Order: sequence, then C-alpha cells, then structure tokens
Amino acid sequence: MEQLVCEHYDARKRYDKKEACGVGRRVTNVVKNSCIQAHLESNKAITLFGAGHGAQIQFLESQMHIQLLHMYDLSEKALQSAAERAGVVPCTLHPCDFTQPLPVEQEHCQTQLVECGLCLHYAAVSESAWTQMLLNLKQLLLPKGKVVVTVPHAEHIVFLFRTQWVRIHCGCEWQAAYEALIKHGDDCGAAVRFLGGSPAVCGIPEDIAEKLASDNPGTQELLQRACGVVHIENVFTILADFVIEWDTPPTLRHAEWGKLYYFRLHAKHSDNSFCPEPLIPRIGWQLMAEHGLREALPRQTLMQWLWDRRMSSSELLWRALGSKPVDASVDAYLLTYTVCVYQLFQVPQRVKPQPKLAEYLLQRGQQPCASGGNIFFQKPLASTPVSHQWDRVKGWVKDTSDEEDVHTQFIWSEEAIAEARRRTR
Repeated sequence: MEQLVCEHYDARKRYDKKEACGVGRRVTNVVKNSCIQAHLESNKAITLFGAGHGAQIQFLESQMHIQLLHMYDLSEKALQSAAERAGVVPCTLHPCDFTQPLPVEQEHCQTQLVECGLCLHYAAVSESAWTQMLLNLKQLLLPKGKVVVTVPHAEHIVFLFRTQWVRIHCGCEWQAAYEALIKHGDDCGAAVRFLGGSPAVCGIPEDIAEKLASDNPGTQELLQRACGVVHIENVFTILADFVIEWDTPPTLRHAEWGKLYYFRLHAKHSDNSFCPEPLIPRIGWQLMAEHGLREALPRQTLMQWLWDRRMSSSELLWRALGSKPVDASVDAYLLTYTVCVYQLFQVPQRVKPQPKLAEYLLQRGQQPCASGGNIFFQKPLASTPVSHQWDRVKGWVKDTSDEEDVHTQFIWSEEAIAEARRRTR
C-alpha cells in the first residue's frame, strides 16, 4: 500500500482554486495553519510528520518565522520538493514508513509541536502498525508537546457508503437518500421504507460503471457492487475495497482494522488516480488516549471548526470560502475530514465521547460563505424549534417579532402615586 500512496501523491495534479475541490483543500490548509498558529509556543523548530510536498512551508516561513524544519514522509521525491520550497530555512529530511520504528541511522529531534497533515490514517491497517506510529510520534515530541492532526472522518465516510446503499435500494437521487438517512437517525431500513424501495443503479459515473460491469456480473451482483461507489460531483469519488452485502448496510466496528477504501479527488483538467486509504476505527482514538495524548482541541469536522469560528473569520478563511454559499458537494468535503489537537502527557488520558453523527448532521448549518467578517450558514435540516428563527451567523434564536411592546403606556404623577399608596394601606 505504501508504494501506491507514494505514486498517487507524486503524480497528483494541481486543481483550480475556484472549483469545488479547490475550496475544500484551501479551507483544510487554513484550518491546519490556524491550529499551528494557536498552539505553537516556539518558532525555533517544528516537525512535519507527513510533510508531502510542503504545502505548509510558505505559511510557516512568512507568518510563524520558523527557524528549522524537520520533515518526515514516505516519499523521498515529495521531501525533495518540500526542501526546495523551504528555500533558505534549514531543514532535515527523513524518508520513512510511519508504521515501522524510525530509522536508527537518522538523528531525530524532539519539538514542541508536530503537524500531521492527512497522514496518520495510513497507519490504521492494524493495531500494531497504529501503535508503532504513536510510539514514533511520541519520540518526536517534547514533554507536553502538541500534535495537530487532520485525517479523513471515518464515521462520515461510512455514512456516505450507507447513503449509497439506501440510494441503490430506492433508485432515488443522492441528496434525497442522504437527507432521509440523517432524518431517520442513520437507520438504513427506515430510510428505505420512507423513500420506497425500488432497486436501481443510478448516478454511477460512466467510467466506474464500466469497470463494475467489465467482468459481466449478474444484475444482483452489479447492484451489490454499486453500493460501494460514492461519487460527489466535482469533488471526489470513493470506492469501497470491502464487500457490501445487499441485505446488510456497511458498518465499521469498534476494533475493525484494515478496512480500506479508494479515494480520488476530482480536478477539472486532470484525472487523478485512486489512492488507498484505511478507515480509523474508534479504538484508534482510544489508543491515542492510552498513550498519554489528551485532546487540546476536540476532534471535529472541518464544518464544525468553521461553525465555532463563524463570528471571527480570518482574512485567509474569508478568501478560502468566498462570498457565495458553497454547494452541497463542498459541504460533503468539509464533513469528510476532521481536525484535532493533542497534548502529550506521561499517563493515560480519558477518551471524550463523540456526539452521534446523524444528530450532528441534522443540526449543523449548511453551505457556509464568508461576508462582513462573519461566516454565514444556511438553515440546517432539523425542523424549526417553536418560537425560534434561523440567524445565518448566530444559529437558532428566539423569534421576538410577535412580542408585545413593553414600553410604558403612561407615567403616574406624584399625586396619583400618593393616592394609590393610601388605598393599599
């Protein structure tokens, strides 16, 4: 798998910043940069664990004035590209596999902050690989140092596959299946009954449909395989590398390691390859806590991160989002990635419970855009609470439009007050 990942990232084409996937990628970078800015305590050095081609380097140089970069990645080619971006800033390059012990022939330095950009999930192939990745991470951290982590949101990716399962069983549009599954609390059976079961292959991209049918399967097998295709127009396509049963919606069990999907980011003028990506089971986050990593910033979707900062949007975030509401496809991207910050302690930590995904999706604001120093959100799928209305920045607020005017209707004279007191004695 490591070789496929390297080849994918080495060959991946650039994207137009105005297209849907470009908006998602820009927001991701702004979120990572903001977390680094908030948690970096010293500009002497920083470690990039999964440095890639060095997308963060310009920010680290110009805004954070970093004096030394330690960069780790699977791909030597990517590290060389990152070193060229570093320019005059000194850097050390460490090609390595995160799931193996760090090379003993290399000198490894501890830093106060380690940034892990879209890389840790590649260690979720087994519990032993994940544990080794954590040991490597701790080896690079100073005591009470912090780790900025961005990874795919496994729960939402599985939810997308469950949406496709509902869609294939009902022959309906994607958005209808997605909203039905949210409103029915992630109950696939209830969503199918609500939409009316009428199995049909629909909305599968032609190139993928041809691949699914290339070995001439029967209709039932083709329908079953189509349940494992998630195609979000103009943003990404996801293919399940596991069997999705026709009678059973897909799930990710608590300690189910090595469950893979293939991901392809869409770019308008290029055809990127599919990259294998493991899903992180819930036990993975539990193991992080057992290794002394405590949440300094709770794990949340990029969408939730935007919502929490809707009244204090930065100039960079304003530029990343744009002033027009993003479409539903960008919403899907912002929900499919999570960000969190961990701090290293010497003893095991408590795992904070995560909210139920369907409940969060029901209540969250939609299609954000930046305007007037705020981030505006469209109304969520949840029904309007009694006596409330939706404010695009504040969320649900009490509707006071029908309340009576409470201004004083008249003013009593001193004589009238004295008479009233006399009568009440």
